[in-house]
Amino acid sequence: MSLPETATPPSLPLVSADVPRQFARRGDLADAQFLYGEVARRMLGRLQYIRVQPQALLDAGCGAGDNLPLLRERYPDAAYTGLDNCEPLLAEARKRHAPGGLSAWIGKLARRGPAAPAFVNADLANTGLPPESLELVWSNMAMHWHREPHAVLAEWRRILKVGGLAMFSCLGPATLRELRQAVADAGLRTATPSFVDMHDFGDLLVENGFADPVMDQEILTLTYRSPEKLLQDVRALGGNPAAGRRGGLVGRDWQARLCAALEAQRRPDGVIALSIEVAYGHAWRAAAQRLACPPLPIYNLRHPAPPFGGARVSTVLSASHHEPASRSGAPARHRRRRAVPAGPAQAHDDGASGACRRVAGRCRAPGAHPVPLR
Repeated sequence: MSLPETATPPSLPLVSADVPRQFARRGDLADAQFLYGEVARRMLGRLQYIRVQPQALLDAGCGAGDNLPLLRERYPDAAYTGLDNCEPLLAEARKRHAPGGLSAWIGKLARRGPAAPAFVNADLANTGLPPESLELVWSNMAMHWHREPHAVLAEWRRILKVGGLAMFSCLGPATLRELRQAVADAGLRTATPSFVDMHDFGDLLVENGFADPVMDQEILTLTYRSPEKLLQDVRALGGNPAAGRRGGLVGRDWQARLCAALEAQRRPDGVIALSIEVAYGHAWRAAAQRLACPPLPIYNLRHPAPPFGGARVSTVLSASHHEPASRSGAPARHRRRRAVPAGPAQAHDDGASGACRRVAGRCRAPGAHPVPLR
């Protein structure tokens, strides 16, 4: 009997050079923090249940350094390195977090407190950092902007010490589904970004030398009172670096047709919805790397969302989780559980509720009522 072939690692159809170019046109990303900042706080909520006290950590895809205050509050003594391949954002981060004043000099002379943050211009899959030099890699909403997520995970394994933790969030395939439908309904020809499924990330973590992977997901529903504001927020989140996208500037007719298609999606409550699927993952750097693994089973979890930090989103559902491989390297027993009804979904404003069910590889929460945003 022949062994099954290893699946081809997923590659995203992105133009790599367009990613930093588009982010460079978006200033300090302040307009994107309604989502990026909220996801960071939710990541931090998950991190509080994990025992890790890093001496050195990497913020992979740090942008303008928005996550530095959160990480410094959680790990005040850890040496922080922020990494991104967009130099204008790194320049903003260096300016924003530059140590200064008399107290900084006194602390430096007395060798008190952590070292000043370092910001590095490098690719996520080729950081240039020393091997086994970190205890924590944190990456908030950056993985989906890289063509080869498997190469990123391999690099994280290289720079993490044995037992170090990788924790990340990224967009999933259900993201922007209403916008994709509007593009199709309007008869517009352009490519839109693609995203890796959460389940594939669980497999990739094990295949790239990580143990005990845990993956879960949730869908956030943003609601808008105008299609123009929806498109403005989509551009603020990073734009469209998809290979095959329409080149050049769009004309008024193109935008009018897209806005009309979005307007046709307006719900009876008077708002236009936009779905954002967020996948969360973490795993530990194993001592030995497994070359292949069988498919990991998917579980349903009751996973209430952490309290909101003022973001203008509503949680519609939370999803599932990979059963980890054993620490010895042998695969854990595979068994599938039936989906169980989840408790009330914790929306910030309206108390949306509904049973979370697995349906054809997706989750949904019937009866959920998103919170109007704008």
